[in-house]
Amino acid sequence: MTTAMMYAELSSRIPINGSAFSYTYVTFGELPAWIVGWNLNLRFGMSASGLARGMASYFNGLLTKFGIDVPEWMLGIDVFGIKKCSIEAVVFLLLLNLIYVRGIEESKTFNAIFTSLKLVTLVLIMIIAFTQFNIDNFTPFVLPEYGVAGGTFFAASIIFYGYLGFDFITTLSP
Repeated sequence: MTTAMMYAELSSRIPINGSAFSYTYVTFGELPAWIVGWNLNLRFGMSASGLARGMASYFNGLLTKFGIDVPEWMLGIDVFGIKKCSIEAVVFLLLLNLIYVRGIEESKTFNAIFTSLKLVTLVLIMIIAFTQFNIDNFTPFVLPEYGVAGGTFFAASIIFYGYLGFDFITTLSP
């Protein structure tokens, strides 16, 4: 919530495009803004690759649930000594980039459709969760194989993706 409020305040006080780069440029100057801009590029690239890999894993899981045998190459191949590189993740990135390049109207329609699907899915999960609630599922609260520190780090790395949107919103807010 603090991050969202900070971006809202900065976008109202500095009403220009560019998000964290622009805010840093106005506040601290060119060199810190340059560093922030390249860090944003690194973060966006790493996030896109992680999300694309997640999409590939979900797609393979969906195929498996429908009884379709997933070929070994779809699970990952070795590239330059790096194991389990996903060809599907690259395909998902290319498809999403094609949608993005087509224009803002197509991207807006795509986002509206998939956001609606996500909301419907979340509502269904909430309904199922409330009808199937069992307090015994909270025992053990901390899994012994992860511990408190490992579980917290794992959860924080997943929640990280939820906070990417605040920066994206202010990138195009004049």
